[in-house]
Formats: sequence, C-alpha cells, structure tokens
Amino acid sequence: MAEAALEYFLDTAKVRITRGAVMGGNKAMADLTTIQLRVAEASALIDAARLLMFRDLAEAQATVERGEPMSADLRLRNRRDQAFCVRLLVQAVDVVFLASGGQGLFLDSPLQRSWRDAHAAASHISLNWDSTGTMYGEHLLGLEPKGQY
Repeated sequence: MAEAALEYFLDTAKVRITRGAVMGGNKAMADLTTIQLRVAEASALIDAARLLMFRDLAEAQATVERGEPMSADLRLRNRRDQAFCVRLLVQAVDVVFLASGGQGLFLDSPLQRSWRDAHAAASHISLNWDSTGTMYGEHLLGLEPKGQY
C-alpha cells in the first residue's frame, strides 16, 4: 500500500501544477522543495521497513535451516518489528497523502484508498504497536510478556 501510494504520488506530482495562492500558483509540484522532501521521506520509510523485515525473515530462515527452535527473544523481536514496520509504512502513506492536498481526498483517488487501507491494516490487533511494543517492553524489563508470540 505504501509503495503504491508513493508511486501514485510521484506520477501525479511530476505533472501537477499548483493552483494554490500560498505557493504562488501555476508552479510545478515537482519543483517544490517541500514535495521533494516528502517523497524522500516516504521512500526512506518504505526502505527502512523493507530492510527491517528482510533482516528478520533472513534470521528466522537461518534459524530454521540450522534446525534450531525460534527463541522467545527472536519471536518477540520479530513481532515488535512487524508492528513497527506497519507503523513506518503508515507514516509513509500519511506523508504523501498530506502532501497531496485536497486531491488525495477524492473517493476515486488511489491515494485515498491506500491511506484508508493502510490505516485499516494497522488497526489489526496483531499489528498494533501498543500491543506488540508492550510485549517487547515487558520482555526487555524481565517480565513475562502478555500475549501471543
């Protein structure tokens, strides 16, 4: 969803001309520093989430290939990272959604759909940062984590 939101935003920002008086109007969105910063931020958030998830997947696969059980440390960290990745990706969608202005609000806008879907996915209890973050915090503090991991 985040990748699709960024791709759609890039496609539209490359050709969109502003109408807003605040920016002077009739300026190419792609020429605005704020837009350039937003696409850089969104792409960095997406890359960070991808790297974190691939690291976790590689370590889990290596553990299984060695025939070792997945430790509580690894399982809890992976649960934490899954929720944190969702948090990063929702932030990426939010960045481009807010930068799109009123155009992103239209019901036929793919950006609006990505925003809605990303927030819906993030609402799932298994991907909820407060729930998984609390479990990991309990673990780090030497407490028995409450929840499934």
